[in-house]
Amino acid sequence: MTFLGKLFVKTAVISMIALTLPFKANADSETAEKVVLQIVQSAERALESLSESQRESALFDFTDEAQRRNWSNLPTGIYERKGVRMGDLSESQQMAILRVLEATLSDYGYQQVIDNLHAEETLANPDASGRLKFGKDEMYFSILGKPSTEEPWMWQFGGHHLALNATVAGNRVTLSPSLTGGQPMRYEFKGKEVWLLQNENQLAFQFLSTLQEDQKKLAVVGSRFAGMNFGPTARDIEPKPEGIPGSDLNHKQQEILLDLIQERLGILHPVLAEPEIRQAKQNIERTYFSWLGPEDKGSAATFRIQGPTVLIEYCPQNLGGDPNNHNHAMFRNPENDYGAEIIDALD
Repeated sequence: MTFLGKLFVKTAVISMIALTLPFKANADSETAEKVVLQIVQSAERALESLSESQRESALFDFTDEAQRRNWSNLPTGIYERKGVRMGDLSESQQMAILRVLEATLSDYGYQQVIDNLHAEETLANPDASGRLKFGKDEMYFSILGKPSTEEPWMWQFGGHHLALNATVAGNRVTLSPSLTGGQPMRYEFKGKEVWLLQNENQLAFQFLSTLQEDQKKLAVVGSRFAGMNFGPTARDIEPKPEGIPGSDLNHKQQEILLDLIQERLGILHPVLAEPEIRQAKQNIERTYFSWLGPEDKGSAATFRIQGPTVLIEYCPQNLGGDPNNHNHAMFRNPENDYGAEIIDALD
């Protein structure tokens, strides 16, 4: 059985990896310091599992800005990544890398990665002669700096439709910027249906349904879905306010909007995500929600959430037929992109 067949899956399927990767302890019993130590130790073990030449490929200076920004939703053949390629590693090396992700992410976030990898395998064609390459083998892992509980460092994992950039600084971690999504968004795995980003999709329509007509006039800014404005190549991530501000929402509407924000911020381990979630709550009245597309539930529509510390985009894509079956979802924190805020706090 390949490593993908052993991955830890909670909601879509139950697989053998549950025997080797434990469930996270209750977040209430953990501290940020303990979680970061687990991340550091997992990263150190992952590096130890690599050969000398593989480590040279995986490691970059923490100040390497080109590698820091070297992420994309595009497949191999269009976009060139650096680091160690998962398809070039043994199963045990692959698992060591996945344990870094498992230590850093929430159960829900780790599940997104697993579901993304399964979806990506449906596109893989190892016998194809074209330049575009898909599948789990085309995921790359890299580390900038040295894993540490004191000095800042960063790990990156990604490929087609997946880009996780985790900056670690002391007992703080951010995933700004990060991108998940997939194609297909809905597929069958071992007889069970998997729906990527189902919660976000349904919560967005739920929130929209609570708006009164005068509120919708502010929130709905376009009749058709649109692509990402603030994805991999964007340097300006402080857009002008657009849509309906949280100050124009009632308490219940604010709660649903916060639930939607937490779906994306909650990809990170709950103990580590708490500071950014708290900031989002504090700034909810200055946070804007905008919608582009039809309002009927299940339609292909884009939504954006933008606030002082939150920038979220959910964008269907035309390529591949049904736009609902090809999506990009992105998070950035304008005040903490690539860990700027938490790195400054160490000084």
